[in-house]
Amino acid sequence: MFQTYARNFSQLQLNEAEELNINVYDTLSKEAEQAPPGSNGLLFIPLYIFRKGTIHGLGWHHGRAHFARAIMESAALSAQMYYQLIEGMIGGKSTELRIDGGAMNSDFWAQIFADVIAKRIFVPEVKDGTAMGAAILGFYGCKKFNTLEEAIESMVRFPTIKDPIKENSKIYKKLSRIFMPTVLELRGKKRITKNL
Repeated sequence: MFQTYARNFSQLQLNEAEELNINVYDTLSKEAEQAPPGSNGLLFIPLYIFRKGTIHGLGWHHGRAHFARAIMESAALSAQMYYQLIEGMIGGKSTELRIDGGAMNSDFWAQIFADVIAKRIFVPEVKDGTAMGAAILGFYGCKKFNTLEEAIESMVRFPTIKDPIKENSKIYKKLSRIFMPTVLELRGKKRITKNL
């Protein structure tokens, strides 16, 4: 969704980033940092599988920073929702998580994940877990390593650790009470705007 936001609502920032040869997502992350945790009540509810979403709590005081942060927060709230489902299915809990993907290219976004999930987050050096997994299997298959464990030990590193900020986690705990029921409710109503 952040990519859609950049492409459809951030033409000025895209043009500036291109002229300055910088990553537009760094620019948008810095912009999002200007909004407080919880985006002053602005909540983006994504329905990724339907390529849609809704915006809740929009007020006259919200600006671009709030929108950018709300989108970033929604990704973390979604991850938390699925993580809680997995915990419920396996009947266990962890004290820390290892998270990869494009969002982890932003220290700010990684901190949002730690704050929302309220756990220590380890961010890998290589953020593309799929490519890393393929490389590990490739090197193992070519007999560069004797075991998969040896390949993983040699190739996977977690140089960045983010601990949750308690004040922020309290805010996100309140938001998560709204987030999951709203996602489930909207999923049930997806046909209302299906062809619009």
